[in-house]
Amino acid sequence: MANKSKAFTQELTALRQNFKNKLPGRVANLHNSWETLQTDWQPDILFECYREVHTLSGSSSTFGFVQIGEITKQLEKVIKSVTESDKQPNKEQSQQMIMLLNELKLAVETKNNIDLPQDEFVLSHQLDSCSPTTVKLSLTEEPPLIYLVEDEIDLATHISKQIETFGYSVNILTCASELLVAIAQKFPQAIIMDIILPEGEMAGPKMIEEIQQKYHQHIPLVFISAKDDLEARLAAIQVGGNAYMTKPINVSMLIERLDMLIKKTSDEPYRIFIVDDDAEIARHHAIILENAGMEVQTCIEPVNVLEKLRQFLPDFILMDIYMPKCTGNELTQVIRQLDVLPGIPIVYLSSEYAMDKQLNALLQGGDGFLTKPILANTLIRVVSYHVKRFRQLHSLMVRDSLTGLLNHSHILEQLNIEVGRANRTNTPLSFVMLDLDHFKQINDTYGHSIGDIVLKTLARFLKQRFRFTDYIGRCGGEEFAIILPNTDGLTAKKIIEISRDAFSQVSHQAQEQKFQITFSSGIAYYPKYLTAKRLIEAADAALYDSKNAGRNRVTLKTT
Repeated sequence: MANKSKAFTQELTALRQNFKNKLPGRVANLHNSWETLQTDWQPDILFECYREVHTLSGSSSTFGFVQIGEITKQLEKVIKSVTESDKQPNKEQSQQMIMLLNELKLAVETKNNIDLPQDEFVLSHQLDSCSPTTVKLSLTEEPPLIYLVEDEIDLATHISKQIETFGYSVNILTCASELLVAIAQKFPQAIIMDIILPEGEMAGPKMIEEIQQKYHQHIPLVFISAKDDLEARLAAIQVGGNAYMTKPINVSMLIERLDMLIKKTSDEPYRIFIVDDDAEIARHHAIILENAGMEVQTCIEPVNVLEKLRQFLPDFILMDIYMPKCTGNELTQVIRQLDVLPGIPIVYLSSEYAMDKQLNALLQGGDGFLTKPILANTLIRVVSYHVKRFRQLHSLMVRDSLTGLLNHSHILEQLNIEVGRANRTNTPLSFVMLDLDHFKQINDTYGHSIGDIVLKTLARFLKQRFRFTDYIGRCGGEEFAIILPNTDGLTAKKIIEISRDAFSQVSHQAQEQKFQITFSSGIAYYPKYLTAKRLIEAADAALYDSKNAGRNRVTLKTT
């Protein structure tokens, strides 16, 4: 963490110094342009002066050059008044321009021209502890640790095996005193605990109360018990129990509660796309967002925006208003016509202070307007708010309502995207289709409500076992699909075989009855099959082969 903070500070400082080094040349160019305009009036040159002054106004303040920012802001107003009159500047305007340009040159040449000292500049960009961040999943990350306190060993072993199938690590403890010892050595992510233990009828809640008084820390807590009376439930609530489940335990519901309490599955990092022709400013905002755990791509050439957008598929676009060749407003209207990014939030970040211009930008399709300079924490909060809202709305459109997985049309759409990516990057790709075996018998025997629980359990099982870079969808009924980017066919087969075996051991429950169910799978891979259509056909044929061969097996299509 210290190394990350140091790298963040060093890059900020380097960007600031680079900006400072370029200031004399940029100011000299402004002087030269104005001198040219005195003898050869060209509106295009005037507009370029305006754009450069506008950029300097926001950039200077962002990097702590407050005095230069104020001078350029006044220059911007003067040039704007000239451009709006559509005439050459009058005597008063010319005098103002010369005076301000000379002030700007003097400010840049002054050694002590930085109004915000280095330490204060870095401090102003430090992120507070409550900044919203996203976390990338680590392939080496340890599974969440659960302490299961239950003196019925057979029951504890059964629950433990089921929970571990869903990606948790479980330590079985048989009495309250063992929990006290275990807590002293390592805190778990959650505790599952019986109300009644060898130490007494209410030993579970009493031990939790003792632990809370000693450590002053709440651990997500699920009580399990054969007792279903008000006294036991109140005792659980009074020590902060998050859930109470009666025996026999519905393990699927227990795992769902654990997922909610621990929030074990991390979202894919927020994907942010910054469009700004000022490379230093674009990078400045990028490192702030990257330091908050986001994935950022910048574009300083608006003509390259469409290609980069299609490849990166961001959750959010941060865009400058004034750029060469096109404005932010115009670019926004083009992006709004892309089917691949429906409803993506676009927020403008500019030194534009005129309310009418800001309002016009929003009416052209923007979702918000931020004025430079902007505090690091404010930028992160605004971006996080828009991404969360976008992902929630997008999820309603692309997710299956029962399982929360991608629906049929969007898993196939994603497959097309991943095939294109695999082709560009020359990397492997595997496509998996799987189908629950004899699922109709489950519905006929136990009812459709139990069948729905089985479908949700499989969906949760798959989400826990695969990478956030993989895509899982429900194609309809009991059929599911998985896209495994950067994964060859043999590796995919090994992964699915392990998952198939693990899921076959999951115990499902319908009232007093327990049952197990298996799935069959078919796999096709790129570049053996070069299009999404061919991959689907091949995986479907492989699935058919698995069914015909006796079910509960995985077939890799190689012909």
